[in-house]
Amino acid sequence: MWLLGATLLGLLLPVRPAAHAAPERCLACHPARPDDVHREVACVACHGGDGQAVDEAAAHQGLEAEPGALSTVQGTCGQGACHPVIGARIHSSLMTTAVGLVGSSRPAFGEGATEQPMGALWADPRPSPADAYTRRLCGGCHLGTRRANRDDAIVTAGSGCSACHLASAAGHPVTVAQPEDRACAGCHSRSGRVSLGYAGWAERTDGTPCEDPLPWADGRTFCAQPADVHHAAGLDCVDCHTHNALMGSGRPARRQADEVEIRCQACHGASWPAAPFEPAEDAFLADRLPRKGITLDGPVRRGVRGTPLWNLRAVGDGWVLHRKADGAPFPVPATPEDVTHRQPGHERLSCQACHTPLIPTCAECHVRFDPAGEQWDFGPAAVVAGRWVESGDGFASAPPTLAVNGADRIVPAAPGMILTVDASAAGGQVTRRRWFGSFDPHTTQRQARRCEGCHQDPVALGLGAGALSWRDGEWVFTPAHPDPAAPGAGRDRWVTWAQTEPGRSLKAGVRSLDRAERDRVLTVGRCLACHRDGAAEPYRRWPEPLVRRDAPCVPMW
Repeated sequence: MWLLGATLLGLLLPVRPAAHAAPERCLACHPARPDDVHREVACVACHGGDGQAVDEAAAHQGLEAEPGALSTVQGTCGQGACHPVIGARIHSSLMTTAVGLVGSSRPAFGEGATEQPMGALWADPRPSPADAYTRRLCGGCHLGTRRANRDDAIVTAGSGCSACHLASAAGHPVTVAQPEDRACAGCHSRSGRVSLGYAGWAERTDGTPCEDPLPWADGRTFCAQPADVHHAAGLDCVDCHTHNALMGSGRPARRQADEVEIRCQACHGASWPAAPFEPAEDAFLADRLPRKGITLDGPVRRGVRGTPLWNLRAVGDGWVLHRKADGAPFPVPATPEDVTHRQPGHERLSCQACHTPLIPTCAECHVRFDPAGEQWDFGPAAVVAGRWVESGDGFASAPPTLAVNGADRIVPAAPGMILTVDASAAGGQVTRRRWFGSFDPHTTQRQARRCEGCHQDPVALGLGAGALSWRDGEWVFTPAHPDPAAPGAGRDRWVTWAQTEPGRSLKAGVRSLDRAERDRVLTVGRCLACHRDGAAEPYRRWPEPLVRRDAPCVPMW
């Protein structure tokens, strides 16, 4: 039985600790508490202290002003009567450890790789240049920080659990069972900027004008672009992302790819496996769902690491995704079994390779250390001497480059580190990198990229912006941003035209298309000059038509 409305909203409510036998005296001094999901819970159950004391010092003995802070979470949100499973797992969440982020900075600075979590960086009295940079520019977005030590893009958020589960309000904050997309955007409006792309915004500092820019809490402004099709339909971030992926699974994870469970096919695939839910497979859901009157009868689909997608339910011959906030149903169309999705030669394409029209870009960036400046350091939560300064050509939003991931799938990528780091003033070295990063920018559209958008586009091939033209029996690339140090190449490139080995990425196993792959892509691009319909007969029998081609038509790579 599927129960909607308030029942769904209460999925994550705790088993409420007993209130004091006598009324607490907390409200004699403090503002009235809101009517939220914890309305029946005693103040001291979350905050500690003594609710019966009449003396301030006695009342505040053992007080936790920020319930959910990770340093005390086992006695607040994670206590036995509330959320003990998540209280234990949250320390393994990538939002807590940030292991991948920490490990990304060191290779860029020419330092050795590390598996250290962010907390170890905060405690290091003599951080390396890469670690000092990470602490100051990235440390405020992760769950171990206290409310007064958060990044300036994050407003009205608390610590640990409360970083996601508080909504803005005057006086006592309002606790919400389901995090709002606004909470995600505090951190995820940076780096890959996936929250911006999902909601239909892009950070542009490349001089491109935009009407009615959206102001942000940290002073940035964003320009409108088409919202992700799932956002436009009314779905929230947590409708796809599972509790294990967000709040920690208990397994060690280094990258987001180690935790993200959802795949397009989990909803849209006609043959994604499903089986009845067994309580032993997920202690959190086994405890919470029955308490809220939700029974998972019938087949249940799961994420790639086994977490039940409990809000995706079989209805008739199809599947319906229920919004977790209110249970609103969203019928999910299955991916068509047509020629477009079964094109020979496209077997390695991910869904995102075709259905991602835009990705955040920053073509060139520079990092240097100014010893005469000063800067906030999230480790000691204080201003310290010296300042890391970033500069670049400006943020933009553009069609993605194609990359190959560790599973040999074609995925979208963007210039992540066309980078110069000068850490010499901090005791480091000068390094130069030309690395792209692959990620899902959450800008999915129903309409796929046109064939020319890959097969005739130098950006897609990793060459950078410019023009590809067919002259005298060969392709010629003219870069839009020529690199004086590499004639014929663009400054925004991943690879040069003649480069045979693939371009590198900071992510293990990710690379650009190699020369042979680029040549195959451009062979089809030449055919498109005459056979413009990507579903036309020649492409259905690819590569057979190449054998019968006219010699002047295309080269045989």
